[in-house]
Amino acid sequence: MKVKTLKFLVTVLICGLLSAVAVIGCAKTDSISEVDKSRIEKIVHDYLLSNPQILVEVSKKLQQQQHQELKEMEKKAQQSIPKHAKQLFINANSPSEGSSDAKITIVEFFDYQCQHCKDMIEVIETVKKNNQDVRIVYKEFPIFGNNSMLASRAALAAAKQGKYKTMHDALMNVSNPITEKKVMEAAKSVGLNINQLQADMDSEAVRSELEQNLQLSQKLGLLGTPAFVVGLTLSDEKSKTPAFFVPGAVTEDMLQSYVDQVRQAS
Repeated sequence: MKVKTLKFLVTVLICGLLSAVAVIGCAKTDSISEVDKSRIEKIVHDYLLSNPQILVEVSKKLQQQQHQELKEMEKKAQQSIPKHAKQLFINANSPSEGSSDAKITIVEFFDYQCQHCKDMIEVIETVKKNNQDVRIVYKEFPIFGNNSMLASRAALAAAKQGKYKTMHDALMNVSNPITEKKVMEAAKSVGLNINQLQADMDSEAVRSELEQNLQLSQKLGLLGTPAFVVGLTLSDEKSKTPAFFVPGAVTEDMLQSYVDQVRQAS
């Protein structure tokens, strides 16, 4: 069991006990004293050391809940894909790489501060390189705060200067946490006109793209990044599209297997 998980579980148990004690003693005092708090923490600490199976049981319960939430998200997303196939696969507003005539499309939802998204860079590039009939559609999905939003706005604005992918790659290589300074340094490093970039970052086109991505993510029920949808590129929105929802980071072999299944199903 990871140390962070243990600390989290201990904290939860301590907070629960502190709350209970505070409620019981509310008639005598407005808040629990630091001395009492230290005593309770020691009692909990000693009890857990004597009964480590409690941590295991709580950890298993948390894992079961997380697994169930993931399964529900996968089911919702998989069912929603056909309803939103056009927006996923042939929406011209989203940046893409590869031929628009490519048979298969991989749609990626990502955040520039998501480490798992950064880990997927090489996997995506390799799969694209090994499959000439595959294109990538990039769905900016900034979920880690204002600086993630800033980075996404900058990337989309860079597209106005024909340098979306260049800026995308630069931002993916920026160390976390991302800051406004780092975003602008990345922009300068790829030769962007900063004045134009800043103006385009506030454009209606950029705002609209981010809003559409957020709405689409909600319709699919996405809970995090990265997330992928692999499907047959549409020429007719009414076409039946074999497609797969892929939550989280995956290996090159796994992503390739989804591409192969789509190709075979078509």
